Amino acid sequence: MDEIIIECLDFDPEDKDQLKNIYTEVAGRMSFPPALRSRTARQRLLEDCGPNAFLDPAGLRHPVMNPKTCDFDCQLLNKAYYELSTCSRPGSLDLKSKAKSIMEDSNCRVSVQIKLQDDINIELDHLNYILT
Repeated sequence: MDEIIIECLDFDPEDKDQLKNIYTEVAGRMSFPPALRSRTARQRLLEDCGPNAFLDPAGLRHPVMNPKTCDFDCQLLNKAYYELSTCSRPGSLDLKSKAKSIMEDSNCRVSVQIKLQDDINIELDHLNYILT
């Protein structure tokens, strides 16, 4: 996932509500594939690929491996990374750091670029920083 394009002709970087809506839309586009949404599918992933398939294997949270290949999946890693950016659970920062480390080791892009207009781009992590 290199770039997400959101057409926002009246973009105003000072409008926090607009920025929240953009963030929500981007997060929605980074949703889990149907193959990983159910608890049964996640348990199967754990059985097939082992505990490294999740950032939090005990809770079956934050899957990061493709269930078909048991290889790290850049899109799942990005989703977990940004989901953890907004999470306030204890240990979230450690899991976010773990996701970033795996992304770097797997040659995944650690950033998601959001193209708002032809001449306006913003990185998702920066958008998250503005909103928190």
